[in-house]
Amino acid sequence: MRDWAPEGRPTRERWTAALRSGAASFPGRGTGRCTILYRDGEPAEIGYWGCTAD
Repeated sequence: MRDWAPEGRPTRERWTAALRSGAASFPGRGTGRCTILYRDGEPAEIGYWGCTAD
């Protein structure tokens, strides 16, 4: 996350851009990641990404 949100407070827009560009790499099978997403400097939602084990 520090690569695409070095200040440590990613917004939904930066998170979405990181997923599209590959900067937020997907973990291996059966692994997930999450981060708090900020709006106006305050925690607003949680962003999840990963790969199922199915």
